[in-house]
Amino acid sequence: MKEFELNDKTYTIREPDVNQVQTANQKANALNAKLLRDKDSISRDLGEAKQLLQARGYWTIEDEAQLTSLLTDLSNDTEKLDTLEDQEEKIELAFKMRDKRKEFIELYNKSLAIDHVTIESQVDSYRFDLLITMCAYCNDTKVFTDLSDYQKCDDTELKNKVIENLSAVLYGDSQEIFMSYPENKFLFELGMIDETGEMIPVNPDAEPDTQNEQAEPGNS
Repeated sequence: MKEFELNDKTYTIREPDVNQVQTANQKANALNAKLLRDKDSISRDLGEAKQLLQARGYWTIEDEAQLTSLLTDLSNDTEKLDTLEDQEEKIELAFKMRDKRKEFIELYNKSLAIDHVTIESQVDSYRFDLLITMCAYCNDTKVFTDLSDYQKCDDTELKNKVIENLSAVLYGDSQEIFMSYPENKFLFELGMIDETGEMIPVNPDAEPDTQNEQAEPGNS
């Protein structure tokens, strides 16, 4: 269960029970069958989706290659981080991994546009939206009466907070996931980053523009 405050109200995101999950799955499966039957549906399989976005210049072959390369590099760097004995080399590698991780996440998020035109993604989004209507509460009252009520809601801030917190309930907290990356665990143990992943300056009195340079190795 997750709670958050917004506009002087306390909202609760409850974990869905078995019956709610089954209901959401049944309705999602029905949508999946409908989309598969619909010849006019814009839904495509993953291969067709990639071809469509590549044709529009949004997702290129180079993007695909870079995403694969970064994933391979991060995997290899993780193994190297475990085996290196020189502390300075480990610190330098950890910071390089942070840069690669940032680039990978940005590129991965860009690639999500591919999923948005697949049947699987549409069905998953529909299932998630159904669970929102079942699990979001304010003072023991459902925030959204049904799916239509949720879709018509124009309070973007509220919807984003609900999505964020339900995602944390279902899949885990994004901050916890971020701090679980090996490079961040290593740097946190050394006291070089804080619990949010921000770098801790060597000199607390340093100017903001120079703090990162002081925290990272090789910048003197």
